[in-house]
Amino acid sequence: MNKRTKICPYCEREHTTSYRSCKRCYHRISKYGDPKAMSPRYGYGFTEEERFWSRIAVTANPNKCWLWLGSVAGEYGTVTYRGRSRGTHCVAWAITNGRLPAKGKQILHSCDVKLCCNPSHLREGTLQENLREAAERNLTFQGENHRCAKLTADQVAQIKGLLKRSMPQRVIASQFGVSKTAIGHIHRGRSWRPIEAQ
Repeated sequence: MNKRTKICPYCEREHTTSYRSCKRCYHRISKYGDPKAMSPRYGYGFTEEERFWSRIAVTANPNKCWLWLGSVAGEYGTVTYRGRSRGTHCVAWAITNGRLPAKGKQILHSCDVKLCCNPSHLREGTLQENLREAAERNLTFQGENHRCAKLTADQVAQIKGLLKRSMPQRVIASQFGVSKTAIGHIHRGRSWRPIEAQ
């Protein structure tokens, strides 16, 4: 360390500025009044972990959900961690357990709240486990409940009945206001498989 190099009293990094602290801490103090503060978008603290936990609504009750307050993609919170965009529940699990999930594994929620980052609600599992649990808890959107569904279960039963009577798919499609492709998927069992023909 040469004569001009000083140690920042807040982050303990070397600096050569004329300020008492390093440039980063100086700007944070002047902008936010605290050397650890950052903009709300990036969280609060020096380390990645401190900034991450600062954007979670941690409750006093360890059994309740801890909701992510930052950016969301789809229905899950997202954050950049170790140079990659990751799900916030995965990052919460990784910070708590000291490692990212093993290859081929996912982080599963026991509470079914997609923004929850409470480590006691998270566990490592496989895609098959995740899909099985979602089906058991009725969390999958199939049939009429799917956001893109244009047909009801009754209409599909009628369509299957018409297909059994060899009515042309394009005629059925125009009658029900859907594409011929949609009728083809019903006919081949690619969609609406559990519905029986009327």
